[in-house]
Amino acid sequence: MTPIRDPWGVLDLRPGAPHDDILKAYLRLRRALRADSPALLSLECGAARRAELAAVEEAFRSLSRNAATPIQAGPSIPSRGPTIRL
Repeated sequence: MTPIRDPWGVLDLRPGAPHDDILKAYLRLRRALRADSPALLSLECGAARRAELAAVEEAFRSLSRNAATPIQAGPSIPSRGPTIRL
């Protein structure tokens, strides 16, 4: 089993980047690593491309799973406790 790489480094992001930046970096790398990408067309690098794509997928899953969902602040409603009906 291969060691897990730093997900921030794989996606070329600074640690703590917002989820929007994580998604943009993921989509940018997915496009660049496609099998029909013009950048990779003349190179024989299928195995390396698949390995890097797997690392990008794993980094995205790891960071998305750990991303904090922002909580929207709303009006606070004080609790009145349980309602007892007689």
